[in-house]
Amino acid sequence: MEVTVVATSAAQAPSWINQKLRADGQAAIDVESDNPAQAKLMAYRAAELDARRKLAEQLDGLMITSSTTVRDFITENDEIETSMLAFQQGAHELEKFRKVMEDGTVQTTVEINLRPLWNMIIFYQKKLQITIQ
Repeated sequence: MEVTVVATSAAQAPSWINQKLRADGQAAIDVESDNPAQAKLMAYRAAELDARRKLAEQLDGLMITSSTTVRDFITENDEIETSMLAFQQGAHELEKFRKVMEDGTVQTTVEINLRPLWNMIIFYQKKLQITIQ
């Protein structure tokens, strides 16, 4: 079975391999928590995950599927599922961008260097004998 992928050859690497992508994530601090320090740390973790999700969306890794059941012109069941398949090797939080906002939320930034993504494309091109056009 031959798989065709639209890309360039290793010798003609795309210009984006030297770029970095960034995404900001936000989360609320649980003000009702018995342990304010733990609540703040948990909010930062949630903000990091939010930023990673947004980063994956920039890398076109978000897939959304939905199904709706209609009977007698009335919606009986409406389901929306999301899943994510994304390459984030080397993505890291930029701690200098961590901050608590005035509204009680926290914000952080995650960054990824795109060169490892290109290296992975080249690796699988060779391993799977994929035709690169």
